[in-house]
Amino acid sequence: MIEIVKGSVLKLLLSARGDTLRYKKKIENWQWLNGSDLDLVRSERLKDLIVYAYRHVPYYHKLFLSSGVIRRSGLVNFEKFKKIPLLDKKLIHYHFEELKSDELIKRSWYENASGGSTGQPVRIIQDKEYSTWRDALKILYDGWTGFSFGMKKLLLWGSERDLFYGREKLRVRFGKWLRNEVTFNTFQMTPLNMNECVDAINTFRPVQILGYVEGLYELSRFIIRKKLNVFSPKSIMSTAGTLYPQFRETIEKAFGAPIYNRYGSREVGDIACECKEHNGLHISAPTHYVEILTDDGRPAKPGEMGEIIVQSKHLMVEYWNMPDDTGETLIDGWVYTGDVGYYDDRGYVYIVDRRKDMIVSGGENIYPREVEEVLYGHPAVREAAVIGIPDSYWVEKVHAVISLNEGAAVTEEEIINFCKDKLARYKAPKSVEFVEAIPKNPSGKILKRELRDKYWEGSDRKV
Repeated sequence: MIEIVKGSVLKLLLSARGDTLRYKKKIENWQWLNGSDLDLVRSERLKDLIVYAYRHVPYYHKLFLSSGVIRRSGLVNFEKFKKIPLLDKKLIHYHFEELKSDELIKRSWYENASGGSTGQPVRIIQDKEYSTWRDALKILYDGWTGFSFGMKKLLLWGSERDLFYGREKLRVRFGKWLRNEVTFNTFQMTPLNMNECVDAINTFRPVQILGYVEGLYELSRFIIRKKLNVFSPKSIMSTAGTLYPQFRETIEKAFGAPIYNRYGSREVGDIACECKEHNGLHISAPTHYVEILTDDGRPAKPGEMGEIIVQSKHLMVEYWNMPDDTGETLIDGWVYTGDVGYYDDRGYVYIVDRRKDMIVSGGENIYPREVEEVLYGHPAVREAAVIGIPDSYWVEKVHAVISLNEGAAVTEEEIINFCKDKLARYKAPKSVEFVEAIPKNPSGKILKRELRDKYWEGSDRKV
């Protein structure tokens, strides 16, 4: 009964505060559109964006008027729009102030931060429109897992900056109570706090567990290893990390519940999510236009890998006081995610790896994720990270950094041979480094740059 009451109150509050539920209803209807109807929705949304830019962004007001993209009446010429100059890093740097909306100060903007998977987190400027669409999508994706307003949710969160332990204000506490949420910090998992987490799950009995991939996996291994009884939620939602097949299998075995993988970033919000079929990521096509570009800049064909780029009406505004970084990530209205992936014939997306993590060894492109998937299948391996390090013959060679399970023992040769049995030989590690723990940032993501730096120090080439 209390869940129904809380759910009703949440809906009332969301309706009173803004457009989240209205946007969610739109997305809910749009998800069933066929290709031609979806194109019409996109065209209308693009038109709205062009008109807004013309009216409120000085750079585009002058450009659209002089190039005939838009008339003073508001009529948009899409053919002329296609011919305007691409917005590159140089233009962003030179026209940075002119590219800001004159409504920015009115748009309830706030400062966020990227996940920092390639280094230090970057400060991002976003606004209420961004967060409203983001929240609407999260509610939609939650519905796919069987979760709804007022139901119990337990968060296994790996980002310390998102948590408020010891400094929660009354408003934050009330919000968690109303949403029926309990949170646990999984940034540094120890046997003690994992036992406490299992006890909390058994006491709270959540309908959904939402967590960082690494934290969910670590806890699941602990549950299986200790043969603990744990309450089985209706579903698990994973985010902020790579859901390797071994991770999925282990998490579902530990909790006896299906896991749904969600894909997105702080810069663009949630882009895609799995449905109950668990066979690829469904793009939110009405809100995010996704392209996959090959190395030579052309759109990839199904099955062909390339960088995932995203366009949307509700992207980040900019990196705060960092026009050069903004220019590298936000190009001509597209966010270059740095993720490598591919489509299948149905249009579902699969994430392969981070572009900056790719290793070029002997002229071959090697994606560390493929090697890491194999390493996580070894019973002795607790954590693994694969990087490229200098080599006089190969230029770069595949190097595995591994931490082992408690009491486990394995040699470098055994790890290399294990990989050779499951991969093309050129993809297998040529060297292995054993460590107590793999370094992570405050969001719980592995710091591959820190692992690489000591090997590339003093080298002419940096990766």
